[in-house]
Amino acid sequence: MRTAWQILEYVMKKTLYQKIWDSHLVVDASGQAPLLYVDRHLMHEVTSPQAFEGLRLASRKVRNPQSILATMDHCVPTQSRKLPIKVLQDKLMAEFSANKDKQFIVNPEAQQVNTPRGNVFKFEIDSFRNKNLLSRLDDTGLTLKYVDAIERYDQQHKQDYPWLWA
Repeated sequence: MRTAWQILEYVMKKTLYQKIWDSHLVVDASGQAPLLYVDRHLMHEVTSPQAFEGLRLASRKVRNPQSILATMDHCVPTQSRKLPIKVLQDKLMAEFSANKDKQFIVNPEAQQVNTPRGNVFKFEIDSFRNKNLLSRLDDTGLTLKYVDAIERYDQQHKQDYPWLWA
């Protein structure tokens, strides 16, 4: 049995990245890519088709479809670049799978996604996200507004708790 000090010492020797990796690692089989549990899937049109193809080739399904958050990104011109979309996920995922190489049109003003097959999926933008969209602030831009305050907090935290930063 480990003492609290031994556990603390073990935890402190790892970076935040290592701690997150360790807590999400499901299988690390020799000769295969590690399998991680992902509790939030940020989906966009550039790499998501490859991810879903990888799942199909490995005979795996999306374990938690309600955790998928679709975002506008590279191929659909927009200033905000990120916007949560709440739609009928199963039907939309079927459309993505059937039309991997085709363009989907995301219209934030009409709050809908138009598929290559002509189907329309409506979505809602909450008032906070809508304000950010109109201000052309994605999550990164919103965070960067507070970078000075974050840095001040980090400096104070390092002074108050130096053993956590060693």
